[in-house]
Amino acid sequence: METSRWDRHLARAQALARQGRVADAIDAVFRVIAADPRYEPAWVFAATAYCRQNCAADVPGMVDRYQKISGRGAVLIKEAMNALARDGQRDAVEALAGAFPDTHAGYVLGLYYRGCVLMQAGDDSGALNLFDHFRQRVDHYTSVIPFLTSPFFNVIYRQGTLVAGATAFAPDADPGPPAEPNEAPVWVTPPTAPQGRPVLLCAANALYFAQFAEGFARSVLALKMPAVLHFHVINPDDSSRALMANLSSLEEQGDVTFDFSTATLPAEAGATWFACSRFLVAPALLTAYRAPVWLFDIDLDLTPKLPLLIQSLSECESRSETGTAHLDMAGFDTGRHEPASRYCAATVFLNDSPGSRRFLALMDRFMRPRLRLPINVNWMLDQAALYSVICHCRRAEPALSIGEFQALTGLTKDDVFVSLHPGALKNAMKWMRPPGV
Repeated sequence: METSRWDRHLARAQALARQGRVADAIDAVFRVIAADPRYEPAWVFAATAYCRQNCAADVPGMVDRYQKISGRGAVLIKEAMNALARDGQRDAVEALAGAFPDTHAGYVLGLYYRGCVLMQAGDDSGALNLFDHFRQRVDHYTSVIPFLTSPFFNVIYRQGTLVAGATAFAPDADPGPPAEPNEAPVWVTPPTAPQGRPVLLCAANALYFAQFAEGFARSVLALKMPAVLHFHVINPDDSSRALMANLSSLEEQGDVTFDFSTATLPAEAGATWFACSRFLVAPALLTAYRAPVWLFDIDLDLTPKLPLLIQSLSECESRSETGTAHLDMAGFDTGRHEPASRYCAATVFLNDSPGSRRFLALMDRFMRPRLRLPINVNWMLDQAALYSVICHCRRAEPALSIGEFQALTGLTKDDVFVSLHPGALKNAMKWMRPPGV
């Protein structure tokens, strides 16, 4: 009840700010802070209001006060910068970041959020430069910001450190840790001749395969769409092999052919490796099928709009100069301004072309050295690689043709698929625990 009362007072202060009465809003919110110094939303609003009033230089003192009261000074900085960035307040974010010395937690958080607002402004090269600086500096601040232990900050750590700019693709770039061996598929069933049908690829470990494969297969069958559905199973167990046999029997229910391949990876290979596997194995499948391949997350429910997406993409040739005959890859741009969330890895189109193979080679080079990192460091690696590689190609390899599904077809990702997993299930499986454990 107490929090609700302060929420109403804060709402009044926010209404005053919307009316242009920012000074009155600041007075009102500080009366809330005086009444309840631990009411964090009031501190966040006060900090953002100061920045909008060109008083960012006063915010570090406010942060120090709140740190003494609650021990959450870094949280206040993060929330204030996030609110300003979300509203597109680039100058305010720059001013707030510049208000902190480079020894302060606010400095490294400023590097990250300055990158986010540059993404919002369309300056991906500038954003990647700032994320590179963030990656180079962030480990010096882990004693004051729990980047590796707090989910609240860990997502910022991963978003900002997994992406990389131009230097990562230079011929003399340090490749980092030794790259992992190729993930060579072992065919359980020989590759089927697609005969004009789309090839849909899902890759999963035994845990994900057991949980989601049948649902995904039935989702495809329900569309009554001719297709070759290929499951690539990493480290399969006996139940995986039994499920492969059961799925093969579903062919009688529709014009869908089920193909299977497997791969054996080191025992310590984690969930990030499995999430990246479809990109690592895709070159071998392009060669085997000699047809375009669509990559999908396995934990999706496909909607009746998927055939329209596939058909619309195939018709782009007749509607524009950039069609599937020249398109090397395509995916969904989410429009988000966090780097490892910009491009959706859940649905990706890869043409049977030299350009798509070059794209996949860059993805492979980017991902492999990072695969053995702990999951609180490398989760979201596939999407970080997509952002980094797409930005590199647009900057340095423009002949490689990259399309965006919505721009090409008018369809959004929400039109095409629904994610099946609740957050708790996804989190458990990410840490390689069976559901309910």
